[in-house]
Amino acid sequence: MKFLLMPYLVQKAVLERMGLLELFDVTRLSKRMRNKVKNDVRIRNVDFDVHIGNDVTFFFVTTEDRTHIGTFNVETIPLEDLPESTDRNIGDLNIDHPPLSICPCIKKVPSLGSEIYKRFDFTRLSKRMRNKVKNDVWIRKVELAVFIDNDVTFYFTTTEDGASVCTFNVEPLSELPPLEDRPELIDRNIGGELSRVASALWETGDGGPWMSFHLNDYLQGARTLYEELVEIFSVSAIRGTLNLELAGNDYRPAVNLFNELRPRWILVEGENVDFEAYMWTLEHLSSSKQLGYEVKPTEYLDLGMPALDHEEVIIQHGFWVRPQHLEVLSAVKSIEFEDSSFTGNEINEFLLRLKSGSYPNLESACFYLRGNFGDQVVLDGLNAIEKDEFDYIIEFDNGDSCEFAFTVDESGQGIEIKIKRMKNENQ
Repeated sequence: MKFLLMPYLVQKAVLERMGLLELFDVTRLSKRMRNKVKNDVRIRNVDFDVHIGNDVTFFFVTTEDRTHIGTFNVETIPLEDLPESTDRNIGDLNIDHPPLSICPCIKKVPSLGSEIYKRFDFTRLSKRMRNKVKNDVWIRKVELAVFIDNDVTFYFTTTEDGASVCTFNVEPLSELPPLEDRPELIDRNIGGELSRVASALWETGDGGPWMSFHLNDYLQGARTLYEELVEIFSVSAIRGTLNLELAGNDYRPAVNLFNELRPRWILVEGENVDFEAYMWTLEHLSSSKQLGYEVKPTEYLDLGMPALDHEEVIIQHGFWVRPQHLEVLSAVKSIEFEDSSFTGNEINEFLLRLKSGSYPNLESACFYLRGNFGDQVVLDGLNAIEKDEFDYIIEFDNGDSCEFAFTVDESGQGIEIKIKRMKNENQ
């Protein structure tokens, strides 16, 4: 039988996964919660030893090998010598004033990944505990990234070096691994109406722990979970990756979910993608700071170029892009096309238009071609000043200028253009 506290289901399986110190704090919340833990949670194969000297200490150890798993200590000590402290209800000593508190073992984390899960599970206990964690517990130097393919994964990583901290994953119930290949499932409350969702906690070694949720409408589950993570931990998706190949027929709802999450840096990848899906996704992605489009289509069709509202656009398989397509990229500050089909004459035409005032927002452009072109074809009519070998400067009609350099690698020739705007210099 489940025990309803506030709007959340307090689930026995969730309580059983908590450590001794966390369970003790749960019992401090209310008399009803104390009875819930007392009646539903059984701690097996555990002893405790008592040491009495100038203080009293209770040591909890395993019965099998006496491994230490938790300590409670009662002593007299000056407050200034304590680490961060909080009022806590021991029992009759504070029966008239049972404050809601978060113990230091939740605030000071030895393993950030596992503690994020503990905090998440704490917020499932009651609305009051959810608000307490949300308001009083801060996670610093951590970012959130999202990966969407045939499921949805949220990665917590460190801001310093991008190291993985922990992972939340939402996938279709049909993809649930067989019993022998997964941990025990419990019902967890994702949020909203999704109060009983099959969930497991995995240990993945170097990648940090991983909490998975399994339900039929995994996109709605991911949407609800993301809202909870953002509200509880005050962190939103900075980077996002979408794999069109693995998303398959769900690519449109996957793109719509991606747009709701609005990551600032977007990477879209995949091979053997239908060109219609390729172009629909390119057209419907919401604006971002950077769009990296590394999708390889099955064919190239002349479907035009949608107007893109990203600061920077990088298209890896850009053979289909033609010079006239650049006219709709007026909002883009930086463009890069790899595997380009541009010719030397077309690059020359682009530079002439740039010199005369077209593409006023553009600050850099790079074209990496499949083949080679003659440098003089590109330079024709530009009155370019040679700064160094393969390195030139062009003065624009409006006072702006650009510097460009020819490049050569194993795939062919390229040109890298950096534009110096007078308006930027005067700001």
